[in-house]
Amino acid sequence: MNASFCIPNTYGDHMVFQREKPIRLVGTAPAGSLVYADMNGGQLCRHGEAVTRKDGRWEIELAPLEAGGPYEIRIVSTTGTAIVLRDVMVGEVWFLGGQSNMEFPVHCGNPFFQLTDGVEVAAAADDPLLRLYRMPFAVSPDGPCEQAPTGTCWKTADSAEAVAPFSAVGYLFGQRLRKRLGVPVGLIHSNWGGCRIEPWIDEETLRRHRLEKELRMLQQARKPSGKRATAERRKQYEKICATFAAWHEAFLKSNPAVTAEALRTWAQPDADEADWKAIPFSRIEAGASALSSSGVVWYRATLDIPADWPAGDCELCFAFINDCGEVFWDGEPAGEAKTDVPGYWMQFRSFNIAAARLQPGRHTLAVRVQNHTSTGGLGACSLRHAESGRMAVPAEDAWLERVELRPAANVGPRPEPPVLSSVATADRFQFGVPSTLFNAMFWPFHSLTFRGALWYQGCANSGEYDRYHRLQKALVDSWRRATRNPDMVFLCVELAGFLQHTPEKPLPEDFWVTAEPVDTSLSHMRVEQEKIRSVRLCDIASAVDVGEASDVHPKNKREVARRLEALAAKYCYGAEGPCTGPVATRARREGGAIRVSFKNVGQGLELRGGDDFGAHAWAICGRDGRWVWAEARLDGDTVIVSSPEVPAPVAVRYAWDAYPPQMRLWNRDGFPAFPVAPLKAR
Repeated sequence: MNASFCIPNTYGDHMVFQREKPIRLVGTAPAGSLVYADMNGGQLCRHGEAVTRKDGRWEIELAPLEAGGPYEIRIVSTTGTAIVLRDVMVGEVWFLGGQSNMEFPVHCGNPFFQLTDGVEVAAAADDPLLRLYRMPFAVSPDGPCEQAPTGTCWKTADSAEAVAPFSAVGYLFGQRLRKRLGVPVGLIHSNWGGCRIEPWIDEETLRRHRLEKELRMLQQARKPSGKRATAERRKQYEKICATFAAWHEAFLKSNPAVTAEALRTWAQPDADEADWKAIPFSRIEAGASALSSSGVVWYRATLDIPADWPAGDCELCFAFINDCGEVFWDGEPAGEAKTDVPGYWMQFRSFNIAAARLQPGRHTLAVRVQNHTSTGGLGACSLRHAESGRMAVPAEDAWLERVELRPAANVGPRPEPPVLSSVATADRFQFGVPSTLFNAMFWPFHSLTFRGALWYQGCANSGEYDRYHRLQKALVDSWRRATRNPDMVFLCVELAGFLQHTPEKPLPEDFWVTAEPVDTSLSHMRVEQEKIRSVRLCDIASAVDVGEASDVHPKNKREVARRLEALAAKYCYGAEGPCTGPVATRARREGGAIRVSFKNVGQGLELRGGDDFGAHAWAICGRDGRWVWAEARLDGDTVIVSSPEVPAPVAVRYAWDAYPPQMRLWNRDGFPAFPVAPLKAR
């Protein structure tokens, strides 16, 4: 192979290498040529050499160093050319991955997607020993990329230009590390808002962990070669389509009599509403309906159009219809949200309402939602005038719900939807294809060593929370193997409290006061995230309490950074004492109450923000499985929970909601208690 002499562009001036670890330099050169490298600075001189292999690749490993610098690295090939890296430091290196809450920048001009004081934070940047590398978006379905997209480089954190677009959590974490350690710190920000976890796991690890579904998706996202491959692919796709169609037909026929009645009358403006139940829209959006698992549920609401509403067509919009369904306006079909688009359960949906159907006055909106798996619901709903942009929104308390059917037991779970495994309906370069982000946005850094990784992701996978722990273990394995670093620490962030993403129109402060205890997919997802503690050198920081009910991107990134840095200090830098909040370990029946015990209590438990736990914090249930809000009191380092409605409680839970409004239980070391998943009393 006649490869040119070069190194990956993830190396560069101002970069940071991990201290106390071998310094690896890699690149390409003509086969058989000699490559020599030396690293100089002060009295230091490290050097090494390598002969380029037949495939044109070479690798040189220099002996580990303590923190320090600046150094200059000179790499020379027998071709007569030289590459020089200047102002190189040795210190602590961390990789920052995930979706939009890790991407969330210090400042970008969007008031709903930046620090409240982002302008001031960026303007105050003055630390040349904090080094930043911000990876642009890239995908690669065909295999690992050696180079990052052109134009990327390491920057010193001493200018607003370098700091403003960088991850806020990452930058604030790096500031705290610099203060604690006093050594150079390098941060690599590589994330993509809305991404799932599967694209960050390499193909070999998918195979090692037997993640067959993801392997099929990756393989089918690659270009077919020849007519035979195309025919085989079409045959497999048709089989998947037939399996899903048969299941879907059986799903919808589970209760034919009720379904026939529902389709005939439930969308009509004059429908009898005696059997309908009032539900705040915020609970619908959180998937907290009377149907908390698969089935079909209807929602209806009234919407008043004022006399001065402009003439013309409008769009009836939903942030999502989870999973799919039909929409009716004044009893007539307005459109259908089908299963023929990738990730159909989380797609924005809009339906045209003709001007002739928009006379001033009261109108009836009805949505028949098919929930195929996990929790369902609707996203933010609005009627938008096509030309003027004027908007009308059904009132929070204008909604009713009614369950049409729960699928028969013999229907079984939803099979793999065709659109998840077919390039016939999906762009092969979509960022949701497994391994594509690993290939393009992680592998270019594989020759570097990281002390640890911060991972802030999960929301995009919450609809399939039961698979997340398995995928998260695979992710850790993938990154550690890629970097040849089995001791890389892996620290995660638990999903923050959240109900609906309408930051420009937030819910009232007391929206939750009439809510009933419910199950939500976010609650279950947090349980799956917390299981990462079972993996060596992995842990999680809670962010549930810093959430904002009306914004999936909470702005209190300082607290998230503080908690992550506390974990890093324990796992990497010798800090002692608790670095996370209390975790429930046992529930014991004591008469008509339940006593809950904890670990990680540190200096003891305490209540913050009030003298009691507040409303809607704890819930208990009896043998009938009906959860009710409970009273709770602190008793030393335990909590005693009871309710006169449940004289013989069998289980307890705490902060078990998409958005727990009050989380007052902390340890005196400064960390909030983690939510308590349904815990059986012994």
